[in-house]
Formats: sequence, structure tokens, C-alpha cells
Amino acid sequence: MSEWITFTGLVALTITVITAIAKFSRWSGQVDADRDTFKDLMKEVREDLKNLRQNVDRILGKLGVALIKSSSPTQLTPLGEEVAKDLGAHEWAKEALPILMEQSVDKAEWEIDQICFDFVYGQLLGEMPKALSRVAYERGIDRSSLLPLLQVVLRNAILDELSSIP
Repeated sequence: MSEWITFTGLVALTITVITAIAKFSRWSGQVDADRDTFKDLMKEVREDLKNLRQNVDRILGKLGVALIKSSSPTQLTPLGEEVAKDLGAHEWAKEALPILMEQSVDKAEWEIDQICFDFVYGQLLGEMPKALSRVAYERGIDRSSLLPLLQVVLRNAILDELSSIP
């Protein structure tokens, strides 16, 4: 009888082990399937991020290069300083000072900025129109984004000149 119990116990143990192995195999298969699904999901996320990056680059490209900081009062970025040098904007602003100084005396900074805006968008002196075209072409910058740069340089030149007057 003890052999029968041992045999029955051995059969039960074997069935238990086989059942455990089968359940583990099924669980392992589910994990592999989940892993494949996760890999597919990660691939899709990577593709979406790549597309998003391309769209952002395209949008930023349409906005143009940042020549001016958007803080108040507006100032040139390091690239804006380089472009201003290429344009000869500081020298041009010195040439324009005599024309604008009388209008600028006793004005607030924002009013001087408006005077400079009107001047830059209304009349450009000397060789500046050609310089704008040249620099825009050489640097691949939209010409219209160079006008605010001139406005900032001119405004700063007027403010510097006014600050030196006692």
C-alpha cells in the first residue's frame, strides 16, 4: 500500500510540475508578446517624435532667424550683432543721427523707437538698400527680418548719443 501512495504522490508531483511548466510557458509567451507589442509601440513613438521634430524645424525655418531678442526693450542676439557688422549698420546709424536727433530730443524711449521704425521702414540712406540685399542673399535671411535689426541699432545709437548730451 505504501508503494501505491508513493506512486500516487509521484504522479501527483509530476502532474503538478508539468502544469507549472505549462503555465510558465504560457506566461513566458505572453511576456514575449507584450515585449513585441512594446517594441512596436516604441518604434511608433520614435517615428512620431521624428515627424514632430521635422515639423518644428519647418515651422522655425518659416519664422526666420532670430536676430533680435524678444525681451523689452528689444536687443540684438549674438547673430544679430554679426549681421549688423556685415551690414555696416552701426556706421549707417551714425550717418542717420543728424537727421533724427532733433526729433528725438525730449522723447520717451518708446517714442524714439517709433521714430526709428518710421525712418527704417520709410527711407534708407546711402548704400543700405544694397547692403540689405547682399547680406540677405549671402546669409539666406529674409530681407524683411533685417529691417527690425536696423531699427534696434538706430535706436541704440540715438539713445547713446542722447545720454552723452549734458
